[in-house]
Amino acid sequence: MNPGRQAAGVIVAVGACVALQTAVWSAGVYAQGLTAAWTADLGEVRRVVVDYDRYHPLAPGIALIKAPGHTPGSQMVYVVLESGQEFLLIGDTAWHMDGVRLVKGKDAPWINEDAETVLNQLRWLNELSRVAPGLLLIASHDDEQHQELIRKGVLRNRLE
Repeated sequence: MNPGRQAAGVIVAVGACVALQTAVWSAGVYAQGLTAAWTADLGEVRRVVVDYDRYHPLAPGIALIKAPGHTPGSQMVYVVLESGQEFLLIGDTAWHMDGVRLVKGKDAPWINEDAETVLNQLRWLNELSRVAPGLLLIASHDDEQHQELIRKGVLRNRLE
């Protein structure tokens, strides 16, 4: 399985231009790059700033997708497991999956976000959910969705 091709296939399925290059998904290339980037003393946390246009293959099976509508630095995270199960962590693009299903922004007037960009992202996610039914979209604040996925054994309520 080639996670880069998987990610590209999902993204192309909704007509987006794909910047992912499947070659960089090689485990050897990224293992070396990440080792160098994330080496740190146990007591020290280092951050690595990653600047990219739209999509960034971070590691085998993981790609970042810019989603600057909620805040300028917001991003989504695409993950494909070794089993082939695909996830898209949509961050704060929608707080609840109803926002994606209904293509409806947040009912939170105190939030200062780029409403047009968020609506475009919601349209993309809505279309993506229809053309890629095996891809599981996960909204960061949708507790009902999280509990249902935990009940089904898709997610766990802790890190392992």
